[in-house]
Formats: sequence, C-alpha cells, structure tokens
Amino acid sequence: MNLKNFTLRSERLLVIALLACSTPHAFAISMVSEDSHNPVVNQQDTHVKGTVIDSRTGEPIIGANIVVKGTTNGTITGVDGDYSLKAPVGSVLEISFIGYKTVTVKAVAGLQKIRLQEDSSLLDEVVVVGYGTQKKVNLSGAVDAISSEALEDRPIINAGQGLQGVIPNLNITISNGAANSTPSFNIRGETSLNGGDPLILVDNIPTTSGELSRLNTNDIESVSVLKDAASAAIYGARAAFGVILVTTKRAKSEKIAINVNAFYSTRKVTRVPEHVTDPYTVMKIKHDAATPLYNLYPEKQLEIGKYFSEHPNEDRVVINPDDPESWLYYGSTDWMDEVYESSAPSYTVNFNISQKAKKTSYYLSGEYARQDGMLRYGNDIYDRYNIRGKVDFQITNWLNLSNNTSFVQRTYDQPSFGRTDWGLSDFFHEVNRTNSLDVPRNPDGSWTQSGGAILGALQEGGRKINDSREFSTTFGLTLDIIKDMWQIKADATWRRDSELNRNSYHNYHYKTGPNKPEQASGRPTRASRSIIIMSIMCILIFTIRLQINIMFKLYSVLTRKPERPILSLCIVMI
Repeated sequence: MNLKNFTLRSERLLVIALLACSTPHAFAISMVSEDSHNPVVNQQDTHVKGTVIDSRTGEPIIGANIVVKGTTNGTITGVDGDYSLKAPVGSVLEISFIGYKTVTVKAVAGLQKIRLQEDSSLLDEVVVVGYGTQKKVNLSGAVDAISSEALEDRPIINAGQGLQGVIPNLNITISNGAANSTPSFNIRGETSLNGGDPLILVDNIPTTSGELSRLNTNDIESVSVLKDAASAAIYGARAAFGVILVTTKRAKSEKIAINVNAFYSTRKVTRVPEHVTDPYTVMKIKHDAATPLYNLYPEKQLEIGKYFSEHPNEDRVVINPDDPESWLYYGSTDWMDEVYESSAPSYTVNFNISQKAKKTSYYLSGEYARQDGMLRYGNDIYDRYNIRGKVDFQITNWLNLSNNTSFVQRTYDQPSFGRTDWGLSDFFHEVNRTNSLDVPRNPDGSWTQSGGAILGALQEGGRKINDSREFSTTFGLTLDIIKDMWQIKADATWRRDSELNRNSYHNYHYKTGPNKPEQASGRPTRASRSIIIMSIMCILIFTIRLQINIMFKLYSVLTRKPERPILSLCIVMI
C-alpha cells in the first residue's frame, strides 16, 4: 500500500472512530430523522444497500456520507465501505466524502456499488512557498493559501481586517477601534511565554504587521501561511512562529487591462458599557457605598435627586444652597453617547492598469483610503495614499530584469486632549468613569468641570498630526543557466521611511459657579514638531535553484501519475 492510500485510510478510520464516540440516540436523530413535510419520504420505502469504493484503487471508503437528496435521512459507510439505508425507490442518493467529488445515484432495490473519484482540483492548486511555488499535492508541510478572490469586491481599508477568518489557524487581533489601528498576527495560538509574531514577507521583503495592514488589498495576488517548523529550514530562527507570504499582482493579459473600484462603508460600535443615569438611583448607590465612612449625599440632596428623577424635564443645574457661589448638578448624562458616534464612514477608491507583452510587462496601481474615527467631536481621521509600479524585461531567453516600487503616504489626525501622556484608550477610561450626575455645560454656556475634561479637551485641547511616508524599490535579476534545471535569482531592495509629527497642547476653560471666574485646565500650552527618518537599508537576496529532473518511466506507469522531478535542491544565501 502506498503512503497516500495509507494516509487516506487512516483519516477514514479516524472519522469513523469519532462518529462511534457519539451517543447512539444523538446519532440516530442527526442521521435518520425524517421530514414529514417532504413528499419524497412519504412514498413507499425500501432498504437500499451498497458499497462505496475508490474508483482508482478499488479500496472501500470509510465514513462516506449517504443522504437522500432533499431530506435529512442519511447514514455513513462502515469499515468495509458498506451502507444500509431506508429510502423510497427512485429517490436520489447523494454520496460525498472529503477529498472526493460528490456523486448522485438513484436508489434501487438490491446492492449498489458506487465509485468516488478524487477531487484533484484541490491538489493541483498552486501555492507560494519559501523558495517558489508548488502544487498542494507535492507539499509535505502545513501550508494554507488564499487568492485575490477572497479580498476582491470588499470595502477593506486594512489588509489585516480583510484576512480575518479567511485562513485557518491565522489569528488576527485588532486591539482598539482607532482609525489607524494595526492588527497583530498569530499562527496556531499561544507561541511562548513571551509571545511571538510570525515573519511577514511581501514579495520576499520582510515587513511589519503595520506595513502589511497598510498594503493596498487590491494589489494582493495571494497569501500563503507556512505554519510548521519546516519554514525554519528556509528562513531560520525568524520563522520560529510561522511565516506569512504575500505576493502582489503582475500583468497577465496581452491586452491593456484597466480596473477601477470605489467603496463606501460604515463601522458601527458593537458594544459599550451601559450606565445607570437616573439621578436618585445613582446618588443612593454612591451614598450607600460610602456609608459609614462619610456622608456623601445628605438627606436634603437625596430629596432633590429624587425630585429630578420624577421631573426629568426640569433644569438639572441648581444653585448650591450651602454655597450660593457654586452650582450643583443632578443630570442624567450618558457620557458614552455624548462622546462617541454610533457609526463612522470609510471611503476607498483604487485602480490598476496592466499589460503583458512578449518582452515587457507592467503593472501600475493606486489607491486612496479614508477612515473616520468614532468620536463625535474633534474626530480622528486617517488618510492613506498607495502607489505601486512593477515592470519586467525579458532581455534574452536566459536573462530577466524586474523592478517593484511602492510608495505609501498616510496622515493620522487625532485630538491631543491637551495632555502629552494621553491616547484614545486613556480618554476612553476617563469617559467611562465620569459621574453621570454632571452635565456638559453650565446655564451660561461655559463648560462644567467634567464637561471641560471630556468635551472641552476634545474640541479645544489641541491636535496630534502624524505624516508618514514609506518608499521601497526592489530590483530583481533572474538567470536561467540551464532552463528548468539551474536558475539563479538576485534581489536588491532599498527602503526609506520618514515621519513628521506636529503636536499642539492647549488649555480648556470651565466654571464651577455663576459668579466665579473661568479656570484653566492647568496644563502648559505648547507645540512641538519632530522629523524622524528611519534607517535606510539595502537587502541583497541571492537564490540558487538547482533542479535535477530524473524520470522513472516504470514509476509513472505503475502509479498512473504524470512524470515529474523527484529531486529538487534549493540553496538560499542571504
């Protein structure tokens, strides 16, 4: 028995073992239950028996599903590939199994022999691996891949979001809802005590998760994920936690191909903390929690709070009877509603132009993307521009030159809240803990102390603007020393990343009483500007691929498989 048949038989035994572990009652319900509304099962039933075998090897298929089409009446094959099923004569049986093509036959009295053919389309799929491309049938490592079809016609700004739920065992986490949020990638769950991220390569160039998230999704041709330790044989220790290989598109057609896409979409807040906003209930809970340490709300204030609970249309700001120069607040403010919108729009426009001639091919693409944040005032806004150009020159039959150049410019404009040590997560914490009894503004239109700390900081606290530019160009050379046998590739990449940060921090002003002067938030007003130029690096990658083609005619005849090389040697020098 060859290795492939042994593997298939092992998988079938595992399937039947798992099914055998189910309780008989539950199994009978899931496989033999009938639908009284289906006219097929109301006909005269008979016992249909048969055997399901592999059309090529003749071996029985264990665990194949046999279902009367259009009903939930079904069963599975046993260890000898046999089955027995009560079904109407003339009804249609649907037979399926993983890795085989689904077939349908008519149910007849007596024994039936059903042959299933392997679904070779899955095995012939070409995937990108560390040193080139291979068909899935020839792979021995754990590899999953998707094509551009999984990302097309979707309003995606962040490539990481587009890959969520698409590739098995690729876990993508987005920690917050900021417009420029960068996802984190993980392969196969917990990696180590200190964590570990996979190696990410875009067109064979190492990139960060942030750079991948900023990639134009319309440029992606395929994404392959190398999950097991076999990837370390190519990339070394950097691939200890897996590898994500992204390949961008090239020209395919001899005719000029032009594609233009425009998308509009909205994001919604899925869940926010729910707050109790009834004045009397809030005061009573806080008062009881403080007792007996101190008397947080005297009985007189509790009575006022109860009055406002019963008369919600009354003005919630009153003069403090114990201090006529101060206000007291009995509001019902849901600060989450005051600060955050329920949805935010995003816009994407992209295009690409390509053509493949006999000696030259080119691909040019561009994209503009905008994502609005969820803040109601002083919103954060993310703008991004992408440009990519690829060209290939077939100089001779044995020499090819190529270039792949990309440019990304992005701007993220967000409020500074008047504080140098705050971000959006700190602001959310402040909003979540602000007392619902406070109101945003006083009767004279000035900010209250809580309103200034939240809404005043948003609108008047200043801005933080980050402008970033990422430029990368790769020159490639391919030498076919002996065609289809000995190939040498060389890549050289030059990159330059720069950032310009412009920050301003301002005071906001608030009042606590009708005759009291406005008070400043007390933080110094200042502005800053900084320019950061990332390190310029040059990456040289030489790949020598030596493939020795040895054909065994006898092997091809015995297995009925096409002739293919059985020895392939790849040497990578970095």
